[in-house]
Amino acid sequence: MVVYGGTLPPARRLIVSGLTATAIALGGNLFGVTSWLLSQDGGVLAERSRLDVLVPVNGLRRCLDRDNGFTFLYPARWLADQTLYRRYAQRVEQATALDPPPLRGGKRRNGGAPEPAAAYGPPGGSGEENISVVVAPIRDGFTLQKLGTPQEAAQTFLQTTVAPEGSGKMATLLGAGARRDAAGELYYFTEFTVQSDRPAFFRHNLAVYAARNGLLYSLNCQSSEARWTENEAGFRRAAESFTILNSGVATAGFPDRL
Repeated sequence: MVVYGGTLPPARRLIVSGLTATAIALGGNLFGVTSWLLSQDGGVLAERSRLDVLVPVNGLRRCLDRDNGFTFLYPARWLADQTLYRRYAQRVEQATALDPPPLRGGKRRNGGAPEPAAAYGPPGGSGEENISVVVAPIRDGFTLQKLGTPQEAAQTFLQTTVAPEGSGKMATLLGAGARRDAAGELYYFTEFTVQSDRPAFFRHNLAVYAARNGLLYSLNCQSSEARWTENEAGFRRAAESFTILNSGVATAGFPDRL
């Protein structure tokens, strides 16, 4: 027996309730439904809406760093380097502290090479296998074109930075090229291997570079050569997706230039 009675809720309340329930289901990725739905168009909607920051799509999740002004995809099962983020937060706190500068006139700096603004690796990994991004100041007026062609820039990078003479390392260039994103921003990419006997290692790297407003953005995907085949697809998606955003840090926040 069906009993009819009562009053129906207003249409507006029904719509709001439906949208709320949908948002909760999407944000929570209940039973992986959200990931499945967002993968049906190849991840296009997820990329435009940045929903892939919240839930994995096609096995990938998005790193979105609005403060430093970049984004890229990484394997969804990988984890952020928490040690790195703690050090980064400390540097930001020191840079924005209201304390007076040291009496001797020194600058607040740790020295050495710039640390990554973001880094991800597999759970329980040794750190050799990772995807990281470094944002560092560069001399005024610098452009990638001033390095020459992508191939010329890659050779210079390998000879002066990765495996300089006397370092005991041997680097092999596997490929180099360039691309532009939808906004016309230029990116150089380089693929190479580097070997060493002391300490012994054989690594495979895929790197992407871009420069804007006195900053050099570098994404590096690194793996042992033995595990390259397993990581290659995810690394190439990370490299293809690496994009500089319109928002980002200002060069005034960096005391020194490369």
